Amino acid sequence: MACSNVDLVFINGYSNTETLVVGEKKNGVVSEFDFTATTRIVLELYDTADVLADTIDSNTSPLAIDWSANPTMGEVVLALGIEGIVAGLYSVRLIQYSPTKPSGEIIDRGDIYTFDVEVKDV
Repeated sequence: MACSNVDLVFINGYSNTETLVVGEKKNGVVSEFDFTATTRIVLELYDTADVLADTIDSNTSPLAIDWSANPTMGEVVLALGIEGIVAGLYSVRLIQYSPTKPSGEIIDRGDIYTFDVEVKDV
């Protein structure tokens, strides 16, 4: 699986959203990841020193992570500005949980397991 190769920007204190599109490559063909069976998503935010700086869990922050609008199209809508994350640059690892993956499954981009997020103060 792979996350779209984008940098996402969030403003602290605002509920701006960014949509992440996740694809899955099988036999050389890329198709959208299906989040229909997903029960939970966790985002692990790593700082520039690769230290885990924050964790956002859809079970405890349901407004921050939403995949309900287009689950079969691989879309995850993030509203991280409402989470009070310290301003900075982060690499984010997305872990999705489902009945067939109760311990979680890391969504990767090629051989890199993260996508980039910038959180800004205004």
